[in-house]
Amino acid sequence: MADTGTVGCDDSLRVVEHSDRLRCPVVLYEITWTADGSGVVTGTTRRRFSGEITRVVTVPGADVAETYALALKDQHGIDMLNGAVTAASASAAEEWFTAKGYVVNAIQYPMARCIDGPLTVNITSVTAGSSGSIFVYMR
Repeated sequence: MADTGTVGCDDSLRVVEHSDRLRCPVVLYEITWTADGSGVVTGTTRRRFSGEITRVVTVPGADVAETYALALKDQHGIDMLNGAVTAASASAAEEWFTAKGYVVNAIQYPMARCIDGPLTVNITSVTAGSSGSIFVYMR
């Protein structure tokens, strides 16, 4: 499938949190996107991601007028968000976790998804020509 719309990945790294207890920094990546004339984005990041994706935040641009669906696929075509993002908000940032995790004593513990390669961004049903950002938190 040919790439449609545009996908970019900020080449700068930002450590956004550091836990001395865990001794592992959390790194934030920003992936930017712009939809084509039919309201679709399909593209692969230039950056190779290596580690655990712990959290994803979607931030629509000012020109997004409708909810949209998002998939972040690894090098094997597996959606790192498990198909959960079917109606991302057109007006507010939203937080997504990469796996349901597990439950112990009625407490939900999220599990991170591992990746070692680029991410392919697939966005559908978004306003033609609109843009936004996807923030990927990794450790």
